[in-house]
Amino acid sequence: TASRGAQWQDSGTHIYRMLSGLLVNPLGLALSHPLHFWLGRFAAWLSPENPAYAITLISSLAGAAAIANLFGCTAYLTGSRAAGAFAACTLAVAHTFWQMSTIAETYTLVTAILSAEVWCLVAFLRSGRPGFFWLAFAFNGLGLANHNSALLTTPVLVCVLLLSIRKGKLKPRELLVTAGVWLVASLPFTGLVLVELIGAVRA
Repeated sequence: TASRGAQWQDSGTHIYRMLSGLLVNPLGLALSHPLHFWLGRFAAWLSPENPAYAITLISSLAGAAAIANLFGCTAYLTGSRAAGAFAACTLAVAHTFWQMSTIAETYTLVTAILSAEVWCLVAFLRSGRPGFFWLAFAFNGLGLANHNSALLTTPVLVCVLLLSIRKGKLKPRELLVTAGVWLVASLPFTGLVLVELIGAVRA
């Protein structure tokens, strides 16, 4: 059911910017969504015969990934695949989520990255393995590279980080590793902010 052609409102703007190479949205950095932009550019390059459809399929694939993540995370938390399947099915048939999976939008990518972040955080709290925590911060950084809404969960991760260091689950030096992982993952956006800041200062 994914749209095959040109779309209107934000979806049309996303497609136009991707096809014209306009990385920074004229309305500001907050609407630039660089991760989604570069994924769209790559998809259009893979399918030049119908780039609008290829760009839209990013939303579809991200929606499928979000549903899979929800299944995995719920099954991991409850120990029940049936519970995981039920949770995944409720999202899969939700009208708004389905709609966002059929047009060129950032929201299913937001959901896919957020669900992966939550799953990694749960895995860290269950296992205590720092690798899962670093992955959670990496997904948070990728989330910021896609949409500013990712910053809503950053304070949660920081609180878990500080509490884990206080309780000895993480070593203080791992704070630097965690910050580095987040910064690298967020570079599509934070790097763009830095470039724009340097340009503004020079102007």
